[in-house]
Amino acid sequence: MLEHVYNGGFISCKHIHDHSCEYTAFIKFLTTFNKAVKFYIPLHFIPVLLFKWKKLKEEPKKTLTTAAKNIFMSSMFLGTYLMIFRYLLCKLKNVRGKVDRWNLIGACFFCGFAIIFESEPRRNELALYLIPRALEAIFNHNVKIGRVSNIKNGEVLVFAICMSFI
Repeated sequence: MLEHVYNGGFISCKHIHDHSCEYTAFIKFLTTFNKAVKFYIPLHFIPVLLFKWKKLKEEPKKTLTTAAKNIFMSSMFLGTYLMIFRYLLCKLKNVRGKVDRWNLIGACFFCGFAIIFESEPRRNELALYLIPRALEAIFNHNVKIGRVSNIKNGEVLVFAICMSFI
């Protein structure tokens, strides 16, 4: 079956997942959301404990409510991101009738809109993290196709240059 896909062949959803594309995407959202909550609890509470201790003592309810909201919204972002990706990967494959990179590109483009669930400062943090990673991927791709000569630890150099701008 893998060779069939590599040759551009179509694979029905029944060979990929058991239920409808919608149900599978929703299950992906639920599992990702639950895992994301466990991931984001320390990610959002540790800075509160380290840098907002005084505010936590003065206004505990407001501070904890804000942290809980941030955890919920970050988990919504990640769950929605993966749900949209999974759903559109199936739907684009079915609508177009083939499996190729354009399905992946379309799904990646639209799942990026899940960023609306994140707060403005978190969006900026994500962008600052992803831009160097994207440029690193572009560098590695150019090395692979022969546009750029392979420099030892070149991707680290690209990442370092990007970080120096930040």
